[in-house]
Amino acid sequence: MWGTRDLHFYQLKQIKRVRVVRLAHGYYVQFCLDRERIKQKEQTGKTIGLDVGLTHFYTDSDGQTVENPRHLRKSEKALKRINRKLSRTQKGSKNRASLRNRLSRKHLKVSRQRKDFAMKLALGRHPV
Repeated sequence: MWGTRDLHFYQLKQIKRVRVVRLAHGYYVQFCLDRERIKQKEQTGKTIGLDVGLTHFYTDSDGQTVENPRHLRKSEKALKRINRKLSRTQKGSKNRASLRNRLSRKHLKVSRQRKDFAMKLALGRHPV
């Protein structure tokens, strides 16, 4: 099993829950561990307000705006084409199964693009 952490590092009583997740391209195993994690962060004392909207990803109280990348809108053409092909196939066929897989992988890509953008923006790694 591949992973980001060596499972032998943790004791068996530290593992609280195991979850098997099926996504479009395979299965994943998630382990919920009972472990204390303390991160000390220095407070800046600065506060801002955020307005999350449709036209902009967010606008803060300083007046700075971040544009919405609209990943789904950019992928709609390809999604529409795959969906159209899927609807023309015969139920139970191998072509239908492969097209369903392609469609779900495309949706997975869009969801990962959205998550990646939000995470990079939150951590300050994305150019604004």
